Amino acid sequence: MKAVILATTQQGLSSSEPLAFTELCGVSLLERHLRTLKACGLNSVDVVADHEGVFAIEQITGLTRRGMSIRLRTLDELHGRQVVADAESALIVCGDYIVEKALIDAVLQAEGDCVLVDSHPPVDGTDEPQPGHGPVYAGVAVISGEKIAELPTRDRSLTATLETLREVRQIDVNALPSFDPALRRDRRRTWMRLTGADDVPVAEARLIAGVQKGSLDWPAQALHAPIENWAIARLCRRAITPNQLTLITNIAAWGVTALILAGHFVSALALAAVVGIMDGVDGKLARLKLMTSKIGKLEHLFDMIFEYSWWFALGWALSHGDTGAAIFLAGLALIACNFADTVTAGIFWFYKGRQHGRRLDSYTPFDLMVRKVSGRRNIYVWIILLTALLSSVELGLWTAVAWGVVTVVVRGGRTLMHLRDRGTPAEFEFVVR
Repeated sequence: MKAVILATTQQGLSSSEPLAFTELCGVSLLERHLRTLKACGLNSVDVVADHEGVFAIEQITGLTRRGMSIRLRTLDELHGRQVVADAESALIVCGDYIVEKALIDAVLQAEGDCVLVDSHPPVDGTDEPQPGHGPVYAGVAVISGEKIAELPTRDRSLTATLETLREVRQIDVNALPSFDPALRRDRRRTWMRLTGADDVPVAEARLIAGVQKGSLDWPAQALHAPIENWAIARLCRRAITPNQLTLITNIAAWGVTALILAGHFVSALALAAVVGIMDGVDGKLARLKLMTSKIGKLEHLFDMIFEYSWWFALGWALSHGDTGAAIFLAGLALIACNFADTVTAGIFWFYKGRQHGRRLDSYTPFDLMVRKVSGRRNIYVWIILLTALLSSVELGLWTAVAWGVVTVVVRGGRTLMHLRDRGTPAEFEFVVR
């Protein structure tokens, strides 16, 4: 299916430049739409402007073109049905809206012409749905060629699209499942219309909030998240890429291993805590700027390798290289606990979780609560760091091992219980009402 981005100038704005060029978190709305459409599998895009010459060369040279066919068209061509043939349909995306991929996917999956609406849209800068204020047009529609001419002209508001297409099926944002498998949490799907520069801070805040993962342990949720958000709000406007941040994070992580082997335990653990924050920043930046990559998907493997090196190095350094010492075996035991928990979570996903798009961490509210305190890298680092400051590193390592054993027992038991249960838990369906 062809996609059409309406990057037209809005009536009443002092600037003659389309709002589609508004930069949010280092990426223009137009570029954000192109990256989203590419992720949706749409590689043929017509960008419609008021007239020729609206797009300066420097404004279009940076657009994502790899694997995409992008053409610049005018409103006259759109209304003259030169963009979409009469027998075809097109995905229409309004350039002054933020619309996330899941909402575009919902429209694409619907049969026939349809328009995305929100029956309970947020109002007055709030993020909570407000009954009685909708439905309002949410920026996306699938329209057949014969209805293209009914789209608003340059003299009318784009929200009038909803008025001209009342007979078309409406896809309500508020009726879609709110659970996000990628972020592992329930959330309100992100869409917003920009009317001017005053909306930029609100839009950027919503975008940053929209990339926060759920089902986190307590250090990541209470300590890391605010720092990560502060960092990405500044890094997103700079040239540094998520993959470059991943490389820097891995260099720092192996620096932790080197410090442990050198006997600088407190410094190593403090750096490990910083690595935990850095590890969250690169992923958030990638999701925020729609720059996820195959390298980024390997991040979990890189994380596992350097994390295991920490526990091995800790046991080696504390035992002075004596592989038969109990403290060295404690380091190996912590690695074994981590590995066993990873295998348990994988078994759950393969046999149960993937049927519902939920991993063990967020399958039920109880599992989510367990996830907040279960033995993971952040929990172990803080246990060992605090114990090292108060008593000894050895006690911290043994405490972490005990925590890991309890984690394996509890989460393993939960996995067995879920595998025996053939039904779908009542907590599975989450819909914003």
